[in-house]
Amino acid sequence: MAQDTGQITYEERLQQLGQGLTQLRSERGAPSFDRIRARGLKVLQDAAPTSACSKGTMSKVFAGEQFISLDKLIWLVRALMAWDEYGDECVPPDRRSVALTPWRSRWQTLNALRTGARRRPPSPAHPRTREPEPPAGTPSAPAPPPLALPGPRASTGPHVRFTLAGHTGPVMSVAFSPDGRLLATAGDDRTVRLWDPATSTPIGDPLTGHDGPVTSLVFSPDGRLLATGTSGIVRLWDPVTRSPVGDRLTGHAGALYSVVFSPDGRLLATSGKDGTVQVWDPLTSAPVGDRLTAHAGALYAVAFSPDGRLLAATGRDTTVRVWDVTDRVPFGKPLRGHAGPVTSVAFSPDGRFLATASNDGTVRLWDPWDVGARTPVGAPLTGHAGSVYSVVFSPDGRVLATSGRDGTVRLWDPVARTPVGGPLTGHEGRVWSVRFSPDSRLLATAGEDKTVRLWERPTGAPPRREPDALPLAARAVLHGMHRAQPLQLGRLQDSGSVHAMVFRPDGRLLATVGHDGTVRLWDPVTRAAIGGPLTGHDRPVTSVVFSPDGRLLAAVGHDGTVRSWDPVTRAPTGDVFTGREGPLRTVTFSPNGSLLAAVGIDGTLRLRDTATPASIADRLTAHDRPVTSVAFSQDGLILATAGDNGDLRLWDPATRTQIGAPLRTPIEGVPDPGRPVRVWALVSAPDGRLLATSDHDGRVRLWDVAAPAPTAAPLAGHDVAVRSVAFSPDGRLLATAGRDGTVRLWDPVTRTPVGDPLTDGEESVVAMAFSPDSSVLALATGRQVTLYA
Repeated sequence: MAQDTGQITYEERLQQLGQGLTQLRSERGAPSFDRIRARGLKVLQDAAPTSACSKGTMSKVFAGEQFISLDKLIWLVRALMAWDEYGDECVPPDRRSVALTPWRSRWQTLNALRTGARRRPPSPAHPRTREPEPPAGTPSAPAPPPLALPGPRASTGPHVRFTLAGHTGPVMSVAFSPDGRLLATAGDDRTVRLWDPATSTPIGDPLTGHDGPVTSLVFSPDGRLLATGTSGIVRLWDPVTRSPVGDRLTGHAGALYSVVFSPDGRLLATSGKDGTVQVWDPLTSAPVGDRLTAHAGALYAVAFSPDGRLLAATGRDTTVRVWDVTDRVPFGKPLRGHAGPVTSVAFSPDGRFLATASNDGTVRLWDPWDVGARTPVGAPLTGHAGSVYSVVFSPDGRVLATSGRDGTVRLWDPVARTPVGGPLTGHEGRVWSVRFSPDSRLLATAGEDKTVRLWERPTGAPPRREPDALPLAARAVLHGMHRAQPLQLGRLQDSGSVHAMVFRPDGRLLATVGHDGTVRLWDPVTRAAIGGPLTGHDRPVTSVVFSPDGRLLAAVGHDGTVRSWDPVTRAPTGDVFTGREGPLRTVTFSPNGSLLAAVGIDGTLRLRDTATPASIADRLTAHDRPVTSVAFSQDGLILATAGDNGDLRLWDPATRTQIGAPLRTPIEGVPDPGRPVRVWALVSAPDGRLLATSDHDGRVRLWDVAAPAPTAAPLAGHDVAVRSVAFSPDGRLLATAGRDGTVRLWDPVTRTPVGDPLTDGEESVVAMAFSPDSSVLALATGRQVTLYA
């Protein structure tokens, strides 16, 4: 019964659902099945009696052995949520609560896999023709990202999973092992303790023998060593045998404040009260070269860049100094900007940013490779009341965590430079250290209150895929693209009039649609057509999209139908759905491919389950005028529509209901703000936090999905209608194109232009598309398609 999704089977998804329910049950005081049923029957009076689960059903569902209806799942989750995280009875969420949205999405994806598993035979129903091999020398594209499901809790912020108590003094430092199976904690009580982060249980006796408070600890990249720092001494331990390894590393005068391994594990860097950095060979316990000296006063933190080439050090003199590890010389001038001692430093996983925390209460981001400017990137992150003691990026690069004197932990989006949820509270007194688990799902915090807290991050958003290593030529192409200095690769051969286009997720195909009612496939490398046109529509086609796995191509047009093809066999797969209410404008897939959404001039939003071809599309009245654009958020939990009336509406695709009131696009300088303004385009940013819209009057706006509201004034540049907007998949660029014939690139974080316009304004640009790796931008005018790299 298993269905091959390329990543995970139906049975595995069913087990994951059971594990999620088991975790939720544990968080709610671990009530028995009898108590869950009794509590649900008592408080869930708005649910039908048939929705209640029996004790036997619960047992099988929690074990991952039985599929249940959506009504029963929601009843079960609500019954569990009738207890709070302390095990006390509370009011359960309403049936329409957003807290249940992740569970509905889980069920829909599970049901899609279940339906597909029953429908599809073990072998393919029809043979696929072999796809042409790419030209020699063409780099292979990365595989499409795996499907991601929301976690067992609503994305409302981290919650405490465990509180670890055992130290008899303040806890100064925490560290996860590289495989995430161990958590090490160090404290003022001169001990180091090891824990199982999955169960919160201590492992063995504390590591003792330190001569003073243990202020810093870190695992080696291979997990075979644990380094601990105390009064002028570093000790190395085998975390399995719990015994010391090699000689003590001595040489610092006074307390050690920071210990860190290089990414390859061949070096260990230490800093301390004596204001120096010493690099060691952990295998021989011997110093490597002379100490690095330049700071005036104590050094509180050191950090290696992800490639091991740079070493950053921060300290009491308010500066950040970056060193070339190989040549052991300063890499540019010191970074200056903090008004107080700099207490912590961290490189982002991709090495683009350096984050620093200070006693001045701020966190700053820097470009460590820019040896010219040496100034902070953007304004400081503020929110802590008092000194900030620790800063760290999550391994997936999506979150920056900070902790400080005010006893709180704060999470930030390092790209948007905005807080992620509210502060995490619970510690009494200072929070000295914060660290993420290797999978980015747990956050450990060390407090002055002698405890360590493990926080669980919500998993509603799919993890970010780190880019593959790129050759020099590809990096040069991206460098030019991100500075609006791309190379013109050439034009598609005889493309004809194009209304819209899209790259396949693997980047090996480009699909275009146009006035002639056909869909054409192209090789982006040779710019030659692949086979003949795909036909079926009898009127112009306005929108085209690939499914997330690249196995389906769908298009809509003026004939009011959505048609689909297999891009490999080029055979039609049947109409996804039809409707003669008028022309359709735009079509899109949900991020996991389970839903297809289409909008048109009749003002409706149509949603269809792609796993059930015979299903009837849900038709929702979305706007009172034509709808021009539709887009899913990257986690699939929100669907946005925009149209001729200037409204932006948000929808819950699971419940088919609207979220909040319509958002009306503000019009500066217009006495009647209710005047309709046609919104031409709507797209979601790769991180899912921003929406970009463009309108008939040339305004481009960025919207905060969480607020939701415009983030600031519109981007100024175009003076006539902007017909197309697109985020680069890496999130670093926003491209806008319009009837003025120009294409402009913007930095979506700083909201500033990047370089000069790409085109000369002679022809109106009607469509754009970025390649999946962000290296190529395709532009379509009325008569031709040009590729830029």
